[in-house]
Amino acid sequence: MRFIGLILLLAGLAVAFGERALGYPFGEFYIGRYHAVSSARNFNPILVTMREDYAPLGVSLEVKPRAGAYDVGGESVLTLHVSDPDGQVTDQTLRISPKTAYMRDDGTMLLENSLTVDPLKSGVYTFQLGDGERDDLGISEIVLTLKGHAGAFSLESRPVGYALIVAGCVFYLIGGRRRRGKGKQAEDDRPSKTSSIGYRQPSEPEPQKRQPDITWGRDGDRD
Repeated sequence: MRFIGLILLLAGLAVAFGERALGYPFGEFYIGRYHAVSSARNFNPILVTMREDYAPLGVSLEVKPRAGAYDVGGESVLTLHVSDPDGQVTDQTLRISPKTAYMRDDGTMLLENSLTVDPLKSGVYTFQLGDGERDDLGISEIVLTLKGHAGAFSLESRPVGYALIVAGCVFYLIGGRRRRGKGKQAEDDRPSKTSSIGYRQPSEPEPQKRQPDITWGRDGDRD
């Protein structure tokens, strides 16, 4: 029991504080959210420092369409330019419509993982959106979201680590109490040196004394 508790405790410490100690995130994680298109229809370049081990990189868009445009339908087309640290540019055409994006309660459309960049190079990447061939949705604002390890299992590690630490401590303490209880019971089963105080112990029979030999004569047997 104590061994299991120790294992859980060590696992909880690793999960809760491993990312900070190693400087390496587990699972999918957010790199940042950036305003790629402002209300004035300005296309802002976004510069982000990347590492090779962030791959695959997922690019998602939060789009604010014109009021009522989602219900009417139609499609907006944008171009996303991605420039790596070596200056190589990749263009990606993004089609935003009720068929490809999810409408949220706040009135924005979410285009999840619209682009995946893999492999990555260590250095500064530049992301910039541009106009496409049509804009039926009347898009006014776009927020670009970047995620590392895109598609990997996303886990909020600290609460899980804390839970493992608590469980490990409980198992360790319970195991210690059980071991002490067994030791005490074994001691109780052994006869105590003082358990006979107040009770009369049976006496061992005394050895029989040897009868004197019969002597014949004046001082002998007078019978």
